[in-house]
Amino acid sequence: MNQRNFSFIVKAASLALLLACTCANADFAGKADVSSRLKTAEARWNHSKIKSYSFIIERSCMLCEQPARVVIKNNKCVSAVAVADPKRTLSCAGLTVQEMFQEIHRRVDNPTTSVLEVTFDNKLGYLSSRFMKTNIPHETERDQIKEFRKLD
Repeated sequence: MNQRNFSFIVKAASLALLLACTCANADFAGKADVSSRLKTAEARWNHSKIKSYSFIIERSCMLCEQPARVVIKNNKCVSAVAVADPKRTLSCAGLTVQEMFQEIHRRVDNPTTSVLEVTFDNKLGYLSSRFMKTNIPHETERDQIKEFRKLD
């Protein structure tokens, strides 16, 4: 390898590293807006004092499970079952409203997040939908909460 080729390779590698660092540290558009709306939603949720509720969550991502009917009692997930097959138990991990809020906080602060779009229920503040994309190829997630019901 001659000096000219070596110099070209070093410059190309430096440019690639610079671009990678820039992408990793870039804020996604609307980061401040998401943070502000998240704080408002958390205040609404805390004010509602709801501790027991149910909903259906539909997730779309590379390794996501099928739609689930979720039951939360006293702020703990007690049941997550497949909508299509209620005998099939699914993971309860990350399914309380508080855990969903925590995940959004993590995504807002994660330098690999490139797109984060969230909507919250206007009255109670729970997450009603989320779309997230990172600068890692093929990593996107979409969640939608349906049929939210407060339980006694």
